Amino acid sequence: MGRFIKGREGYSCLGNVYYKYKIANEDAPIVITFSYLGANAKRAEAKSGVHSPWAYDFIVSKGLNALSFCCIGNNNWYTDKIFQEKVEGVGEEIKKTGLKILGYGGSMGGFGVSALANPLGIEEMLLFNPISTLNSEKAPFEYRFSNARNKLDWSCPYNDGADAYASGYVIYDPFFKVDALHAERYLNLEKLKFPGVGHSIPNHLAKVNALKWVFSSFLDGRIDKVEFGKKVREKRKYPHYYKWMMGPENAYLTEKRKEVVERYYSSFMLLSGETSILQKEDIDFIRDLAISQESEDLNTSYRLMKMAEKLRPRGPFIRKKVREYSVRVKKGKINSM
Repeated sequence: MGRFIKGREGYSCLGNVYYKYKIANEDAPIVITFSYLGANAKRAEAKSGVHSPWAYDFIVSKGLNALSFCCIGNNNWYTDKIFQEKVEGVGEEIKKTGLKILGYGGSMGGFGVSALANPLGIEEMLLFNPISTLNSEKAPFEYRFSNARNKLDWSCPYNDGADAYASGYVIYDPFFKVDALHAERYLNLEKLKFPGVGHSIPNHLAKVNALKWVFSSFLDGRIDKVEFGKKVREKRKYPHYYKWMMGPENAYLTEKRKEVVERYYSSFMLLSGETSILQKEDIDFIRDLAISQESEDLNTSYRLMKMAEKLRPRGPFIRKKVREYSVRVKKGKINSM
């Protein structure tokens, strides 16, 4: 049934690409991963097999079968000539196991999973902000990774992740234009949007406690879009979200939108106990901030007005608004942020 079953676990090198595998559960799928930019193996690590590529240990810990790839030394983006020539043979051996084959990766790893999906026999894949290709003719919008774009051979046989036959999901930030353009090239994949965080989607999903749920749902065959939307809305409790939304990479930032984000960020900071953004006498700011959000997020307005009340306990308007919000909150008239 092929050396991947007989050997159970092992490692090898194909040119300047290293891989490690463990096939120990004939009732579970094989999850193929490719490491992201910079997560490479040193030559000595590849020769000894001590290196574990990205997600390998995680996959194995879940009782799943793992086959994980990474570059050796420099970032060759899996375009290495020997690897490209021999990867189909690896795929033929994997297919002999008869197990379902899944792919999982992000950024450069997302390129690896998708670009090599066809020869490896990947049936379904979960990609995070993948770089579909650095072939300038196919992705003229890509301005990053100039060294790899100019020096590597992007005419190699497997140079475009958008050519993958596999179905599955791609998760990306639609506000980060270059990542969105790559994601849109994957016509076979269902799009899941995580707006306002930029690149490195796995890290951001982990910060809002959604990464494990996403992976488990993918394994089960379906990521619920409604539930996904609920989970990524937890970004409102994630400082990076506000900073990225107000940063230069947000292609859709206008002055009006910036004002809205700044308002919500101020609310977040205050409710997190950060009062350094205020002067001690600036109670009016908190009061007005609460009022500005009452039609969108009554719960937050109520909490802010309660804070203002503590600072100005005899203020008649503030006390009136606290009573008003209290009644409305109890009646369940709360709009989420």
